[in-house]
Amino acid sequence: MSKSAKKEFLKKKRWEYRLCVNRRQKHELIAELSQTCDYSNKYAIRLLSAKAFPLKEKPKPRQRCYTQEDLFWLKRVWCESDFLCGKLLTTIIPAVLESFDHNGIAVPASVREHLLKISPASIDRMLKTAKQDRPAKRRGNAQVACKFR
Repeated sequence: MSKSAKKEFLKKKRWEYRLCVNRRQKHELIAELSQTCDYSNKYAIRLLSAKAFPLKEKPKPRQRCYTQEDLFWLKRVWCESDFLCGKLLTTIIPAVLESFDHNGIAVPASVREHLLKISPASIDRMLKTAKQDRPAKRRGNAQVACKFR
C-alpha cells in the first residue's frame, strides 16, 4: 500500500474511530488498520487518536525592515554617540542626525526615517556583531578608534 493510500485510509478510519461508541468497535478499527497498513496496535492507536487535522505550517519569517545602508548609518551614529546601548541611543539619534546636517554629512531621507523609528531592541540586534568586533573600553583618557567612519 502506498503512502498516499495509507493516508487516505487513515483519514477515513480516524473519523470512524471518533464516532465509535464502545471499545469493541474501536478494537475492530484498530485491528483493521494494523492489518491493512501493517502497523503495530500501539502505533495504530496513536495514529487514530491524533488530531483530525495536521498541525499548521510554520509561519513565514518576517521580512527585514532595515537595509544594509540603514545598518551602515546606524553604526556611524553609534560611533558618534560613543558606543551607547540601544536604549540610550534611541534618544540621541535625532541630535546626532542634526549634527550630521550641520557638518554637511548628507543622510538619505529613507535612512533618516528608519533611524528615527527604530526601537532599542532592533538597535541592539543590528549592532550585535559590531559590538563583538569592537575592542573593550579602556579606562582613563584613552580613546577607542571607530572603524565604522
